[in-house]
Amino acid sequence: SYRLPREVLAKELELFEQLPINFAFNKRLGKDMWLSDLKGNYDEVILALGSYHHATLQLDGADKGQVVQGTDVLNALAEGEVPSVGSRIVIIGGGNVAIDVARSLWRMGVEVTIAYRRDKEDMPANESEIEEAFSEGIPCIFNVAPKKIARDKKERLEALEVKELEIGEYDLSGRRIRRGTGTIRSIPCDTVIVAIGERVDTDLLQKERLAVSRRGHLEVNPYMYETNQEHVWAIGDVINGRSTAAEAMGQGKEVARLIDLKLSGKDRFAQLFTTFRYDQTVGKTLYEGKAINAEKLPIAARSGSFEEVNKGYTGRQARMEAGRCLRCDVKCEQEVLYG
Repeated sequence: SYRLPREVLAKELELFEQLPINFAFNKRLGKDMWLSDLKGNYDEVILALGSYHHATLQLDGADKGQVVQGTDVLNALAEGEVPSVGSRIVIIGGGNVAIDVARSLWRMGVEVTIAYRRDKEDMPANESEIEEAFSEGIPCIFNVAPKKIARDKKERLEALEVKELEIGEYDLSGRRIRRGTGTIRSIPCDTVIVAIGERVDTDLLQKERLAVSRRGHLEVNPYMYETNQEHVWAIGDVINGRSTAAEAMGQGKEVARLIDLKLSGKDRFAQLFTTFRYDQTVGKTLYEGKAINAEKLPIAARSGSFEEVNKGYTGRQARMEAGRCLRCDVKCEQEVLYG
């Protein structure tokens, strides 16, 4: 909720109450319904299944408790539960789940450390979220790989042992290869949280006779979103692998246009949007070079609170922002001032 308050989300979702959309909750593909049933009852089917299976980590000592998945922690927090993780935790991973878990538990007074196998610039999490985590003082240990879970004589978790890595040459993906240095480091903790990503449920896809790519994603015709089965389309993380909500939403709009064109024979999507007309005059709204920065909740006020971090503009800032040029197709001084 420090990123998106629940009351704001609820207001956004009120839109669905105004639209003729039917929801069937607690229905799972491959268990409560099958693709053949959907194809028989509907003209077209879109699969937006996501990438929701935990990527597992084979780690000595991880099967004896106190090792949990990051998404399970976030789900518990979303339900208003207080996860039992102790006072010190180590999070393995560098993506958005790892950052979200770290920032959430930090707000609950938990001592948090992130352990990531690469450098800060390699972290796949959103850059703004990484910077906020660092500004909140959450420590991150880079270039380490988990080795084993250390336990005491009563099998209680007491530390995560990691191997320190050295940076080698670039691989074919453009990232630097990491190799072990032989040095082992111990990070004391009560719980280890694994947040190394999610994967597509390929078993379900194969059971439904859908083509799967070499990367384990649902295979579609590029830019057309058509699967190997007629009348079945797919979008989002199930075809991309773990990605952003914005990308999945964009693909949702694209596939809606393609399906509507197929069923109606007309490209009607443009009717949903307003066409703007403007000349090449650049508006004089530079405000003497003063950039506009939205207000944020002070760092000292964030601990112990899930209040939204980004507070938005003051009234004066909002008027300045609304009055500026917004001509992104024109190269002018404003690009430097406002990005």
